[in-house]
Amino acid sequence: MEAWGRQDSGRMSSGGSTLKKIAVSAAVLEKDGRVLIARRKRGDRMEGKWEFPGGKIEIGETAQACLRREMKEEFGIDVAVGPLVGRSRHAYPHVEVDLWAYRVARRAGDFQLHDHEEILWVRPSSLKSYDFSAADVPIAGILTRERNATTVDSPPPAEHFLQAGGLRFRILDRGPDTGRPFLLLHGTGDNAHTWDLLASPLAKSFRVLAMDQRGHGESDWAVPPAYGCDDYLRDLRAVIDILGLEDVILLGHSMGALHASLYTATNPGRVAALVHVDIEPFPPDWNRKYLLGLYGNLPDSYSDTEEYIEEIARNAPYAHRERLLDLASKSLARKGDRWRRTYDREILARFDHYDLRDRLADIRCPALVVRGAESRVLGREAAEQMVRALPAGEFAEIPRAAHPAHLDNPGAFRDAVIGFLARHGFL
Repeated sequence: MEAWGRQDSGRMSSGGSTLKKIAVSAAVLEKDGRVLIARRKRGDRMEGKWEFPGGKIEIGETAQACLRREMKEEFGIDVAVGPLVGRSRHAYPHVEVDLWAYRVARRAGDFQLHDHEEILWVRPSSLKSYDFSAADVPIAGILTRERNATTVDSPPPAEHFLQAGGLRFRILDRGPDTGRPFLLLHGTGDNAHTWDLLASPLAKSFRVLAMDQRGHGESDWAVPPAYGCDDYLRDLRAVIDILGLEDVILLGHSMGALHASLYTATNPGRVAALVHVDIEPFPPDWNRKYLLGLYGNLPDSYSDTEEYIEEIARNAPYAHRERLLDLASKSLARKGDRWRRTYDREILARFDHYDLRDRLADIRCPALVVRGAESRVLGREAAEQMVRALPAGEFAEIPRAAHPAHLDNPGAFRDAVIGFLARHGFL
């Protein structure tokens, strides 16, 4: 792992000298029950030490983008990046390393060695026998404990990038290619990874696609800024057409729910079912101001991921901390010695004052309206009015959940969605 290149920030060590701090991504790549480890070359500062391969997160990079780049540069392989395995921090005499380890899957390419002397495929139970660099030791321990508990994470999604309307969009793709398409749309400030906990179980029965909408995640920002509802609807139509999705099931949260519902209303016959999550069809001024405050008051950047997690936890009060840690690792990019959210804040300045009420009657497919029981964005009365206006509407309220119900109570949210699908013969 090339962790000893350009340094981005620093602090004072106990001896009074400056100790540099860097963030590093590492790959946990498994094959036939064995995990890949690599040994540093002779002459390297960490010569002879074993590690999980990866490298330093550059300025402006996400941890996932860094890992895809490093695995290509160091080994000549293309990888898909999946769930976070664990995080480790260690202060060496010359540098402090903040290491993020992810499960990855090889997609293409044959192994070549550039920065390492040797690679091995070893059983997790044998990892303790190898002389790992100090920052990698805790990750080896996690993998050993996982194997002992027979815990195996779902495989990473395939990752597509496609062009539409002059912008590049990232799509995460899980499940069989022949399955009914199920497209997930995130809310303001989020990205496709917000759906990881829902996408994995759905992928057993559907082809599950999660999209980074324009200005979010690893999709392009619009320059000059163009973030009106019409822009997002045009993107959605283009992506569905390019991917050739027929009889698609749409699920959207907040801003994504608005886009999913409007697409369904204006494209009759192309959507098999709709799940609309936690936003009013016509937000009153106080609600609109609350939404703008919810996202507009978030800082542009954070000193570390812990600061980000604390901020997000205020809006997702019941979300499990490990889930927020995983989401943080997929939602932040390095900017000098800070971490920035990967979305364009110009989106907030172009927040549409929309009215969906007259379009609800045009949504004739089965439609589920979901609200968090403690949401301030979709009131219960407004949700029930929506259901009455929908020709085939249903209502689900998620207990112990605020606006991001899928984060606060993912189990109850998943059960509500799967129950809805089962009642209408999709499962």
